[in-house]
Amino acid sequence: MMSTPGHLDVENELKDPALHNPVMDEPTNSEGQINSPVREPEYPSKLKSYIKDFERILVKYNFEARGVQRVLPHECRTLTWTSYLQPFFFWTSANLAAQNVTLGMLGPSVFALSFRDASICAFFGSLIGTLGVSYIATFGPVSGHRTLISARYTFGWYPTKLLVILELIVLLGYSMIDLVIAGQILSAVSTNGSLSIVVGILVVAVISWLISTFGIWVFQTCQPYAFIPQLVAFSILYGVSSHNYDLSTPSHGDRRTVTGSRISFLSITLAAAITWGGAAADYFVYYPDSTPPIALFTTTLLSLLWSFTFAYCVGIGLASAIPTTPSYSAAYDTSQGALIVAGFTDSTSPSNFNTGFGKFLAVVVALGLVANLGPPTYSSGIDFQVLGKNFQKIPRGEII
Repeated sequence: MMSTPGHLDVENELKDPALHNPVMDEPTNSEGQINSPVREPEYPSKLKSYIKDFERILVKYNFEARGVQRVLPHECRTLTWTSYLQPFFFWTSANLAAQNVTLGMLGPSVFALSFRDASICAFFGSLIGTLGVSYIATFGPVSGHRTLISARYTFGWYPTKLLVILELIVLLGYSMIDLVIAGQILSAVSTNGSLSIVVGILVVAVISWLISTFGIWVFQTCQPYAFIPQLVAFSILYGVSSHNYDLSTPSHGDRRTVTGSRISFLSITLAAAITWGGAAADYFVYYPDSTPPIALFTTTLLSLLWSFTFAYCVGIGLASAIPTTPSYSAAYDTSQGALIVAGFTDSTSPSNFNTGFGKFLAVVVALGLVANLGPPTYSSGIDFQVLGKNFQKIPRGEII
């Protein structure tokens, strides 16, 4: 097991220009620059001029033009005390999302687990899954490479392409789930479902595309604060819906059935957490190699663990109330997103919660999925370029 993946290889490449560069597959000079750059696509002169002008405008507004090239030490950000907080807030913003709430609903609704059993399985599944993700996140500062670029040092040039394809499938599926949940929530909020799920999907997809296209600058500047409205909204959801949670009914089934259900739900929560493993280092390549690995590991682990568990428990609580709460049962028959809206707008809440404000918070939760969509969408654009030199000619924004 490597503690500093690709670190020694990268240093050797910088010393010896004759060594193979696994990023671009081209000879490099003593500064790690490519001697024979990748050729640009041949455009008609007028079209090429328009494209160049457009690129200059994007760069002016902080569009990230970098693809799979290694981030050299002099290009890294200055390490300050706030740099240690940024990973914590980044991961919290990405995971405190409705998608994980709907995943938590599977414990009681599909596997017939009690609130206690489902919550315990969710915690330990998240813990096991985030351990690997937290370790991989430390690869970014020490190597300056994206996650699957570092994989070329261990798996080799061509086997890594298979990993890239599998990762793209995972990220695509993950993003599709996010979009569907956002569409379900927006549709449920609209009057009599007048807004179709498809329109809701398109709204969130366009916003996510814009943010992901402008790259890492947006993540480092805006993403750390995206969790604040989500935390407020989900805390209120806890408050107005918790009186319906069924905390006493045990898990259904005999001993073997319950054991199998616990393992199955734990595996699902583990799989959701470990999905970040294929992209964890992507977001920290601009950190200097002097970044303490233990600090990045710890902040990543704690933020992933608490945000996953918090979101899962919201979903577990809502689903546990489905058999005893008619409004929850009717909403769940429509969609999981509608159940979230029902939790906000429950008229039986002892707090006399305002239904209109509840719908507003549901919209906040739906739009909060942008923070969950942004990182995998950003990484998919990078990973696509790892497939080969020809794919690197396609602008990352068009790939996304």
